[in-house]
Amino acid sequence: MKIDFDMISVFNTDQELETIFLEHKRGEEAAKKESGKGLGMFLVQKLMEINGFSIYMKKLPDKEIFYNNIKYCRNLIVIDIPQKFIK
Repeated sequence: MKIDFDMISVFNTDQELETIFLEHKRGEEAAKKESGKGLGMFLVQKLMEINGFSIYMKKLPDKEIFYNNIKYCRNLIVIDIPQKFIK
């Protein structure tokens, strides 16, 4: 089973999406914010892995939005839950 989160969140380049789950990794747009240590997506992935799930993120083809000098876009975060966890 897959759970999809379709949301507006910080824009990441395709190259950044390949590393978004690495510890202390922040994309260029996310780095414009003063807060954050680059741990959020890293910890989410670790929690998913501990439970036997997988997670990935991709941009959806849509318009880019600028707010407070930071670029946002539609992103899709997908959590894949193996069949053995579905009853």
